[in-house]
Amino acid sequence: MPVLVEDIMTRKVITATPEHSVMDTLKIARQNRIRHVPIVEGNVLKGVVSDRDLRDVSPSVLASMDLELLEKTKVKDIMVTNVITVHPLDTVEDAARLLYENKIGCLPVVVGGNRLVGIVTDGDILFCFVEMMGVLERGSVIRLNIPDKPGSLMKVLELIAKHKISIISIFMLPAGEKGKGKREVTLRLQTIDPSDIVDDIKKLGYEIIWPEFWGEKR
Repeated sequence: MPVLVEDIMTRKVITATPEHSVMDTLKIARQNRIRHVPIVEGNVLKGVVSDRDLRDVSPSVLASMDLELLEKTKVKDIMVTNVITVHPLDTVEDAARLLYENKIGCLPVVVGGNRLVGIVTDGDILFCFVEMMGVLERGSVIRLNIPDKPGSLMKVLELIAKHKISIISIFMLPAGEKGKGKREVTLRLQTIDPSDIVDDIKKLGYEIIWPEFWGEKR
């Protein structure tokens, strides 16, 4: 079952209204140590401001000590209104793709009528992927190229099972220009020394990328 946005989103969202001043919104962001403030009317999302948006306005004003202007300027005048959002039932992978493709740091989570129910940040996505990859678990990593055809990965998994080693995580990527017709597989295994497994994978004729110094019996 995939990990969904609703599994990782922050539900108690710190918000401001369009009529908040830039100064007040800046205070909200700093006091709550957040980088993105959704702007709402009722529960309906109207826009988003980031710490960068607020900084872009603040320096020139602060330089002239015209703090009154920060109080007078409404956040609706600087907020982003064309907001990219996600639904609670979207997958984390889809959310990550939106962040990456649009080079943004957060995604407000909305349901019917653009009602705000949560927020997901790039940090939330990172923490989720770290857990999914099992990085925090003790183990070792094997990277290899396999033929991009049915059954190739199964041979590796059956081999690992024969060694009675548990698999923490598996990730697959295209092998790149030099590896056309292949897939790069990253295995995180619940063992400290995978050298015997590496040797047996090589016997299948598969290329080991990492660990590059293993392969000979020691």
